[in-house]
Amino acid sequence: NNVSKWQIRLIKQRKKSYTVKLLGKPLTIFPGVFSPEFESSKLLADAIAKGVKNGDYVLDLGTGCGVHAIQVAKKAKKVIATDISKQAILCAKDNIQKFRLENKIEVRKGDLFGPVKDSKFDIIIFNPPFRSLKPRNGLEKSFFDYKYRTLKKFIRHFRQYLKPKGKAIIVFSDLGDMNFLSKLFNENKIKYKIILKSKFRDFNIF
Repeated sequence: NNVSKWQIRLIKQRKKSYTVKLLGKPLTIFPGVFSPEFESSKLLADAIAKGVKNGDYVLDLGTGCGVHAIQVAKKAKKVIATDISKQAILCAKDNIQKFRLENKIEVRKGDLFGPVKDSKFDIIIFNPPFRSLKPRNGLEKSFFDYKYRTLKKFIRHFRQYLKPKGKAIIVFSDLGDMNFLSKLFNENKIKYKIILKSKFRDFNIF
């Protein structure tokens, strides 16, 4: 909880756009948008670098500043990047334009799978909130998922948006309830494995 509060406080202090580098890419982060400088984004970047293949059709859920959509665009045939936040959508579009990837990445506003009904993907990328606390504003929705409502909806429905051999690559942490996540996987008969792990301060990210 203290880690989440520190990250939220850090983002709130930044009243103007600023630049963050991830994987050698300079990205503009608009005020109030989740920053990819945190460990979860870095570990997810490493995982999708291994998991995305040439020609894949990719869905980047909760794209934020667009970092992972931009990362996979070189390999992917097409990337759909979605976010519920208007500010994140503007930020992602700005970064995508700077990298001249408008022909590879399409940005859509909406909640979870709402913007991609009837679509099927090779890879779904998702960096969900780790804590089940109640968010008080749009920024806190990047960190808190009240009673894990979004996580439960994702786990129950993501397979219907995958091609037959498709897979989801998600990141989670023991800052949240790992046992609950495992229970969700098992209840929904989902095959899963931990492909990367990173320790940061006194918690682990998977």
